[in-house]
Amino acid sequence: MRYSFKAIVFDFDGTLVQSNQIKRDMLYVVAHTVGAADEQFAQVFSDHPRYDRFGLYRELLTRMNFSGDLDSKVDELCDLYGELTVAAISKAPEIPGAEEFLKQFSEELPMYINSATPEYSLRKTVTELGWDSYFRGIYGRPKSKNEIIERVKKETGLASDQILFVGDSLQDLESAQHNGCPFLGVAHEPGWHYAFPAGIPVLQHYRDFFTLAERSTTA
Repeated sequence: MRYSFKAIVFDFDGTLVQSNQIKRDMLYVVAHTVGAADEQFAQVFSDHPRYDRFGLYRELLTRMNFSGDLDSKVDELCDLYGELTVAAISKAPEIPGAEEFLKQFSEELPMYINSATPEYSLRKTVTELGWDSYFRGIYGRPKSKNEIIERVKKETGLASDQILFVGDSLQDLESAQHNGCPFLGVAHEPGWHYAFPAGIPVLQHYRDFFTLAERSTTA
């Protein structure tokens, strides 16, 4: 089968696995270990919605007037968060049809993961799921999503418009647009808010992947 794209870059959470809510819940679970109330941590989240786990816990501890070694405590909380999320996500449901899609097409189309999750935790999670063999590269922080797209371009020798970016957030869409990649949205996880602009094709089951993907490359 011929496709108008030659490689696929996937976000991970909410794109391949229903894990967005798991990760959000675990942020609160770990915050509770230092005595934070839900309202207190929710305010940190509200004030800094784009902070990663390191930034959120640093801000929380600062507001709580933590008197110890701040860097060490932040690292400790983030390590605990990583352990809890890897264990939980390895048991989380997939986005419908995701594993069968990866299994069927990963040899035909080079596939990569481009996530904001720290790379060590990301690789561990994908391995726990038994999906690591489907991907040519599994990349996360500290590299940015734009840096990871550049890396995929170098590894594949492909132009931006030959690399399909699949993601579930406006940040994923922005990264795709910044790099000139076609974009396919994913909106499946129950209770999670999606706000893709009109005209963006959005997938809820991977059986519809190629029909929607071709729309994204002609948009």
